Amino acid sequence: MNKKMMLSVLGIVAVSSSLAFADTTPGSGVLNSIHDMNHYAGVTADTQGRVCAFCHTPHHALTSTAAGDYLPLWSHTLTTNNYLPYASATIDATITAGVMMEGPSKLCMSCHDGGIAVDTHYATTGTVVLTDKDSWGQAGIAQTSSLSNDHPIGFIFDAADGGVAAGPTTGDPSSVSQSQAGQDKWIRNKEATYLGNTALQIKDRLYTGSLGKPIMTCATCHDVHNKKNVDAANATNYLLLSPNLDSQLCLTCHIK
Repeated sequence: MNKKMMLSVLGIVAVSSSLAFADTTPGSGVLNSIHDMNHYAGVTADTQGRVCAFCHTPHHALTSTAAGDYLPLWSHTLTTNNYLPYASATIDATITAGVMMEGPSKLCMSCHDGGIAVDTHYATTGTVVLTDKDSWGQAGIAQTSSLSNDHPIGFIFDAADGGVAAGPTTGDPSSVSQSQAGQDKWIRNKEATYLGNTALQIKDRLYTGSLGKPIMTCATCHDVHNKKNVDAANATNYLLLSPNLDSQLCLTCHIK
């Protein structure tokens, strides 16, 4: 997805133990969803009841001349952390720390690293930050500066672009061919569609930044506006682009 089209960040799953949302049904829109900040206990509600204003502004938006920066009329304060990337002996993707947060991922972390209050917008200094421990006993997503224990982002996705995903669009890879160095034939290429959401292809949810090649971001799995996500109506709405049921989100990319 290009810079003009891409906007999707992770959903806030828990800010307070007392939440009341009118509509968390997947695909029902941002109003009254888990990204409607006006519904969180302790949040400084927008004085005019606006929902979009917590992230966007039509005037006086944040700007940047940095290559790869993505600021879609942004009004929320951005973090300046240098995040530690995921690392593993088995990972084939190459993650460059300076590129990792390009695109919507930086916008996600402006709330989800627990460093900036989620209700900070315009001239309002917010009060609620994601520092309360979640069900894993940790704060936010990045615990302020580390993404080392979260799904890797910021790498060139498709082998055709010099990235990691060298698998077939459908079916299984050949049992006789070997993966090239830095590639994995057991990850589907970017032409594959999302399971349970076949109107979307993986390539629709990648971001082209300073590398000039599409990279994976938080938005490759999540949809901030609660419009394109399709998780089961009776499941926790994590704003997923494929359902958690039967691990359809994982199996969209990973051939298992």
